[in-house]
Amino acid sequence: MRFTCLGTEPFWYVKIEPDSGIVYNQMDEGITRYPYRSPRQEGTRTIFESSLPGSSITITIEAGSCSDGMSDEIYPYSSKVEKDKTKLSGCAK
Repeated sequence: MRFTCLGTEPFWYVKIEPDSGIVYNQMDEGITRYPYRSPRQEGTRTIFESSLPGSSITITIEAGSCSDGMSDEIYPYSSKVEKDKTKLSGCAK
């Protein structure tokens, strides 16, 4: 499964691709790469979890339209990201 999640304030994105892993980028933190692990399904939610020594990430993607608040684009999914103690909400496609 492939997804791109993104959000604003702060600007961030997560790219999920089986062949290249999970790439997390928050503008003031830089890029962190996590290994890809197959997601689990909970109803309409797809949940990805991965970790590195000293860091973990959980991405929850839920079906349903989402607006990023900065553009007129409507995305087919909403997303929540929890990286260590940071919690972010945004959209996904």
